[in-house]
Amino acid sequence: MEQIQNEEALSALLRNQLKPGVATNAPWRPDAYLHEIQAGRLYAHVWSGGLLLLQQRNGFQRLRFFLQPGGSLPDWRPELPTVLEIASRPQDAALAAAQQAWQRYGFPLLFSRLRMTRPPGGTAVSKSPAFPVRTAGPEDLPQVQALLLACFDVRTGCLPTAWELKEDLPAGRVLLGGSGQAVLHQAPAAGGTELRHLAVSPLLRRQGAAQSLITAYLRQEGHRISRVWVRQDNEAALALYHKNGYRPDSWTSRVYCLD
Repeated sequence: MEQIQNEEALSALLRNQLKPGVATNAPWRPDAYLHEIQAGRLYAHVWSGGLLLLQQRNGFQRLRFFLQPGGSLPDWRPELPTVLEIASRPQDAALAAAQQAWQRYGFPLLFSRLRMTRPPGGTAVSKSPAFPVRTAGPEDLPQVQALLLACFDVRTGCLPTAWELKEDLPAGRVLLGGSGQAVLHQAPAAGGTELRHLAVSPLLRRQGAAQSLITAYLRQEGHRISRVWVRQDNEAALALYHKNGYRPDSWTSRVYCLD
């Protein structure tokens, strides 16, 4: 693996992968990796069949891949626990083949997520929030991080990095409820927003805190399309989003981890 030193080096690698039929789980834009390049946490492995990008975190790494048609996986073994997530639709045959290839390589499937979409102005629960909700600010960074870490798996929860939160908090993309014991984190997405994380302290669960946050979020962003990824085995979350107008949109994501 070679460390990516700058955005220009990454751009050259990505351009070489721009071929018909390539299967990938990675963003194409070099600027999506800018902070990791600056932090010295982005590594690449190139072989005749494609490109691997490794985004290093504390104690583990996330794997992005570009697999060329007809190519095989590289002769490579990770040095850290490695998380791999592949989102696809039923018609994405190349990605389905990639999922099978990575499982044969040794990546066990942990769980699957379902993507749900809410159209602009869609139906939502309209009752008043049970808990007061406010927009979080930069000063709330430690509290937001602590609650997200307490409620999500550090490897598979797609947790925002500190630099991501330092961008999202001043932009008003984080809501706090229940005296800071519940948090909603959103991010811009194509044509609208994505509800990235909804976390509630065990002390407030089943008391309406999650619904209070969603109500406040939809009052702010409900005029735009909204998407959320939900674990397929989380029946309570699926029901919560369904009653607020979200519906499955055919995208699923499978999460793998090789220790």
